[in-house]
Amino acid sequence: MGLSASDFGSFDRGGGVLQSTFKGWPVYTYLGDAAPGDVNGDGTALKWFATKLPFVAPQ
Repeated sequence: MGLSASDFGSFDRGGGVLQSTFKGWPVYTYLGDAAPGDVNGDGTALKWFATKLPFVAPQ
C-alpha cells in the first residue's frame, strides 16, 4: 500500500549483476534480518537506513 511500481528499478553493477533501487537509491539486505519486515540494520553506523514511507534521503 502506498508504493508505486515506478518507484522501483535496477541498474547493472557490472558483469550482469543487477542492483535493485527504490526511487533511484540502491536497496540492500541486512544479514541480521531473519524475517520479512525486519529492519535490524536501520541506522547502522548512521549510514544505512531502512526504506520507509515517506522516503526522505538522510542528510
